[in-house]
Amino acid sequence: MVPQVRIETTNSIRSILSCYAKAGKENSNEDGPENNPLFTTVYVGGIPHEATNNDVHLFFHSLGVGSIEEVRVTRDKCFGFVRYSTHEEAALAIQMGNGQLIGGRPIRCSWGNKPTPPGSIFAAPHSRTVSIPHRHARN
Repeated sequence: MVPQVRIETTNSIRSILSCYAKAGKENSNEDGPENNPLFTTVYVGGIPHEATNNDVHLFFHSLGVGSIEEVRVTRDKCFGFVRYSTHEEAALAIQMGNGQLIGGRPIRCSWGNKPTPPGSIFAAPHSRTVSIPHRHARN
């Protein structure tokens, strides 16, 4: 009987430790893009097939959140990226753009998966991606 109690106790401890580990991962956002000033790129999902870089640029420009440095739309996959000058501008664009409509379709906005060094140009030589840098002066 004692061994059974130990097995149950061991399983209970493992279960508790597992829950703590999961909770720690869920609540640990210190390394996430939302806290990293090097992240300035917004991922935009749900873009209609017919939308162009210019359409996406005009939409995000209309939000008025900051200086857009670059727009890249992958039309055949219905997603794109919008790079801002600062992390704060990108964060505001995510907040304001998420769920809005482009071409009648709701878009999903979140952080791009990698920090993009300022001044870099997206390169995709073997894809159907078109990249157009955009520079706007701040007022």
